[in-house]
Amino acid sequence: MKRKLTVFIIFFSLGLMFVGPRNVQADTWAIASIKEVGQHLGESVVILTHVSKSPVFKNKLFRFNPANKREMIVVALTASSMEKNIRIFINNDGITIDRIRLINY
Repeated sequence: MKRKLTVFIIFFSLGLMFVGPRNVQADTWAIASIKEVGQHLGESVVILTHVSKSPVFKNKLFRFNPANKREMIVVALTASSMEKNIRIFINNDGITIDRIRLINY
């Protein structure tokens, strides 16, 4: 029984490594389309899909930098309502957006 559990844990861990979410390249600009904007666990968040060639992410949850989250959520909501793409600067943690811009293409 112990051996089966050990084998299960090893395969489960490997599965998480290969199938799990990929980290977005940090400290980089990306062009993305907005899927959702809102609140999650007390943070302002947005779910984005890449439009540019890199970094590659699909339906990934990002949080806004708390220092200026109100301004960022306004830009995200405006872009979403106008069906425009945004340009974001992803922090070095890979999930925090430090800067956001509305773009016309």
